[in-house]
Amino acid sequence: MASMQEGRHEDIESSSTLPEAVVFEILTRVSLEALPACRRVCRQWRQITYEPIFTSLHCSRTQTISGYFIQSMRRNHFHSSFVSIQPLPPSVRLLLLDFLPKDVKIEAVGCRGIVLCTSQWYHGIPRYYVCKPATRQWWRIPNPKTRYLTKKIAMVTCSTGPLEYKIIRFSQPKQKFDYLRCEIFDSRSQAWRRSRDVQLPPGSLRQEAAVSVNGALHWRMYDGNIFAFDIREETWKLILLPEEVGEDEMRWDCMKLVKCEGQLCLVLVEKEWMEIWVMANYKEQRWEKRKVVSLEACINDPALTIEDLCLSDVAFMSSFFRVAWYDLSRGVVAKIEIDHLFAQEVFKFESDLVPVE
Repeated sequence: MASMQEGRHEDIESSSTLPEAVVFEILTRVSLEALPACRRVCRQWRQITYEPIFTSLHCSRTQTISGYFIQSMRRNHFHSSFVSIQPLPPSVRLLLLDFLPKDVKIEAVGCRGIVLCTSQWYHGIPRYYVCKPATRQWWRIPNPKTRYLTKKIAMVTCSTGPLEYKIIRFSQPKQKFDYLRCEIFDSRSQAWRRSRDVQLPPGSLRQEAAVSVNGALHWRMYDGNIFAFDIREETWKLILLPEEVGEDEMRWDCMKLVKCEGQLCLVLVEKEWMEIWVMANYKEQRWEKRKVVSLEACINDPALTIEDLCLSDVAFMSSFFRVAWYDLSRGVVAKIEIDHLFAQEVFKFESDLVPVE
């Protein structure tokens, strides 16, 4: 079956008769909802949609918002703001969460601009909200059945068309210190259900947002592995870091697990250099060192921290009171001032302006 599918992809690529410039013009007008399907058509289409110039033009022509939510703690309250290198659509002045009934903490961000938030309510019990900031829509969802302390939580979009999503939550049972309880919320049933427990030692997952790739959620672990939870099968496994990287435990705090151009990537920053590793074959867990780039342009701001790879040649970074987009190929830095001392959490955000049905 796999060989047949590969053959079909090769046929699509070899039989393409449209000039690349025409394909580019068409794809820059495709909706955010349909873009993932277009990237699966053939290698050429996928490469086009990840060109640096594509994102800017696509956002302009389709009224798409692309950027990051920055979150930090201020006077015992969470504070978030949105930053983008692309101009916002005329109908969106600022992207704020002030339409929600209380001050909230962003917990996770899903596709097409939906955001999961929590707010502290009576006796410290949180309330859960799902919202779409671009259209200022929000709705409250039921609380999880268990009130154990949340260790990790993530949101994934399940389909195109009417927006359907799942929330995966891991909590720490009081009497099972080497287990995490898994609960899943499905927007179709509007209910939580319990899945199988995950056997992991306490405190093994790092305080980072999940990376959703290949139908699984990924978190780095303190022991040097990557925890991967398959959303469809509701099973989990451990993925090893590249052997060359995993040999040196001192390098772990300089790493960032990200998603770049649809692939699981590991970014390693060391002094004035950045290494980018890509999982070239997810099934075989085969890593490849994609490139090594100089950080000489950032030497005057040693506090700059890698947060994400927007594209293979563009890194998103944060520092004190500012964020930056760093063009790795040209060594050019574009900075934006923010009203945060530093970014405690960063969430990649892409949204259309289509209201949720």
